Amino acid sequence: MNLLGLAIAQAGSTDGDKIREALEDLKSEYVGLIKTYNRPFSKTEHDALGAADYIMVRYDGDKIVPTQ
Repeated sequence: MNLLGLAIAQAGSTDGDKIREALEDLKSEYVGLIKTYNRPFSKTEHDALGAADYIMVRYDGDKIVPTQ
């Protein structure tokens, strides 16, 4: 949703075509929960997360830690 908000702000519009164009050419970097998104979309790539972005985690008390 934050990436969408950045695209709407960049497009200056809520028009679908303008939002898509802005998403495909985002000028702003966004620090997210999993990674920092820097130009996460293109005309051919519409998924900001790839296989390397997913990890298995477990709870250790009240903390979330990656599994070994």
